[in-house]
Amino acid sequence: MLISTRSWSLVGIALRHALTLGLHMRSVSRKLTDVERENRVRLFWSLYALECSLNEVCGRPPCVADRDIGTPLPLNIEESDLRIGSVLSDAMEGVQSLDTSSSSDSAGGTRSGKYQFP
Repeated sequence: MLISTRSWSLVGIALRHALTLGLHMRSVSRKLTDVERENRVRLFWSLYALECSLNEVCGRPPCVADRDIGTPLPLNIEESDLRIGSVLSDAMEGVQSLDTSSSSDSAGGTRSGKYQFP
């Protein structure tokens, strides 16, 4: 139990640092490349998933509420395709499209369901 409590504490610190860096929010900065954005998304979701698992093991509360998370889920591409300087749209060629542009929202209008890079 002591090891899991220490793990919970350390992962909580790492997750709070990620929150301080704004990794829980969608990045709109033009200074970041697609690969850098995707790495930030993957880092946040990895920390979040680990913290949720440790919360269950330790019976502790989470340090971030789901409603505070605005970052998208990671892209469904292999990590080996994430190369510095590469464009992620090139790596997405073999991935099934998430285009649901014919769907309608609850207000009766149509919405574009095309995935936007984080």
